[in-house]
Amino acid sequence: MIRHTVMLVILSLLALGATPIAADQAAVISPEQADAALAYLTPGTIIRHHCAPCGDTDFTDATIETRKQLEWSDTSNLVEIVVNGEPIDLAYVYVRQREGWHNLALLIGMTEVTDVPRLLTASTLGNIHSDAHASHDHEHDHGHGHASPIATRTFPIPGHWLGTIDGTAVAFDAGLEEGLEATGTWGGREVYLELAAGGHAPLTFELWDPERDGPAIGVLAGTIVSEEDGHQAFVGTWQRDGKTAVPATLELAATYVTVFSESNGLSASWHYPRLPARVPGALDFNVEQAMAAARRHETFVFELVDLGGGPPDDVIVSGIGWEREEGTVVAHVDDKVLSLERRLWSYTGGAHGNLSLATEVYAFTPAGPRRLALADLFAADTPWQDGLIDLVYEDLRGQGASLLGSRDEMTLERLGTFAVEPEHLRLLFQPYEVGSWAEGSYTVTVPWSSLRDWLAPHAPIDSP
Repeated sequence: MIRHTVMLVILSLLALGATPIAADQAAVISPEQADAALAYLTPGTIIRHHCAPCGDTDFTDATIETRKQLEWSDTSNLVEIVVNGEPIDLAYVYVRQREGWHNLALLIGMTEVTDVPRLLTASTLGNIHSDAHASHDHEHDHGHGHASPIATRTFPIPGHWLGTIDGTAVAFDAGLEEGLEATGTWGGREVYLELAAGGHAPLTFELWDPERDGPAIGVLAGTIVSEEDGHQAFVGTWQRDGKTAVPATLELAATYVTVFSESNGLSASWHYPRLPARVPGALDFNVEQAMAAARRHETFVFELVDLGGGPPDDVIVSGIGWEREEGTVVAHVDDKVLSLERRLWSYTGGAHGNLSLATEVYAFTPAGPRRLALADLFAADTPWQDGLIDLVYEDLRGQGASLLGSRDEMTLERLGTFAVEPEHLRLLFQPYEVGSWAEGSYTVTVPWSSLRDWLAPHAPIDSP
């Protein structure tokens, strides 16, 4: 039986600082490093053991039933992680991510670990796989006999990329979905990048307009450049209609971290953004994003326990087919503001699943990102509340929202799910909030020009 233990998971995916490492490299670690690792070691998850310095040419898999951290001694502030009753060395443990099986120690920033491959692939194993392992990989890697090379995915680094193409601003979200596409906007219109045939160095992408038939708009080709401070950029060229190629650069504004969890009858995953170290307050922000994502997952599990009226093991085992997928992405980011949008899909039986939406908006300050409420965007001595509600209500009525109700029922509290974007304020409404499940969620965009007279002088947007 799987024992579910509530642990507050603190995950900082920045380097966590130098810490004494035992002879076994990462068997004895700091409590902070243990917290980061435990975020990946959830009950029901499969981990892969492989010791390259030991001369291993194969791996062994294990399903986590229990995991905890224990004090290593009474005289030090170090701990060890115990999985299924046995201590583990993070240097020789691999966890599954979108790009393949990652070394856990390196994944949480333990750069002191050496002589181990970052990714576990057929080449790092000397191409020795048993039939059982090949079958296992076939099941979990969507038909590949081993973890796919990074170059065959959308971008080598999942995240939110910003830059210019042909003098026009572009933003892409990469690496969140299966397949070889990155979706985004270019000059205000929706576009997507698709990996061209081969996909190896230089990375070559075709830019497409989903609303237009015919050939690709152009070709983006280049490589990923990593600087000493961890800053990542895609540096290459852009070519359109056979014209001369011109320089093009995309910078990584935020990376996406994905955590998987599989228990009997419950399959879950969640991803969230991590800001680069150069952003003031990034460490605290990244830790809080990880903590909040873990708390939401634990709350979901215990709500299922309450529904089942029994112990966690009984409920989880009986919940065959339950799913939970949470994704927090960057809706917009610039030097003033960061808007996050989160979609949670869950299924616990019944005719259909459930979709919930949430947003978070932060202003960048010298002290770090500061969470904003909708009221922070407007001057208190203006009639912005009634004005905004009028605009939103009329828009929803025009869209035919069947559960909208009267104007008096449209309160400010119903406008709490919002995102700040360059040209407009975007407000989201959950399924069933203003329309039926069949109608789906609703979105209202209000141009900043319509709100100009009510905006606060310090609102983190460009003057409309």
